[in-house]
Amino acid sequence: MELIHRMRVLWILISLITFYGCTSTRISIDPVGEVSESNKSILCGVVIYEGHKSEYLPLSLRDSPNRRNVKIKYQYEVKYGVEDDTALDLFNPLLIMGMPKSEDNVVILGRLEIKTDSGFAKTYEEVIVLSKSKTIFSEGETLTDIRRKGLILMRDKIDFVLSQDRHLYANHGILCDREE
Repeated sequence: MELIHRMRVLWILISLITFYGCTSTRISIDPVGEVSESNKSILCGVVIYEGHKSEYLPLSLRDSPNRRNVKIKYQYEVKYGVEDDTALDLFNPLLIMGMPKSEDNVVILGRLEIKTDSGFAKTYEEVIVLSKSKTIFSEGETLTDIRRKGLILMRDKIDFVLSQDRHLYANHGILCDREE
């Protein structure tokens, strides 16, 4: 009876260690709060965005050809850090237990520049790091999925910091009117 109990405990420990090492995606950013409806800022101006998908563009920006005196430029850069498997992985017994064999990183650098003809200028720069662990059992999410998740997080982060400076944009006439 004692032997059966020890075997069950050993089996549970092995299972826990295996699941602990399973693939996961970690995101490293400063906490981003919610943008309340009362604090929401919509900035109007000529929006310069060279990205391919408009879903990555911050929701607080509106392209308004009538406001040529305001230039809003949003850009991002994505960098990848991919670790290749090594021959030593073949001799590591911990990999069988589900321990990570390598890690891939996606770093997203976002930059928003707001300039007016009257001399007002404000720049925001944000960084998001996403890391993915790989095991011999699973490669985890694709880098494309992680990149997409990071670009959406960057969009939301820029929206949040813009909402924090709402008063600044109201003073310089950058906020959209109701009819725009």
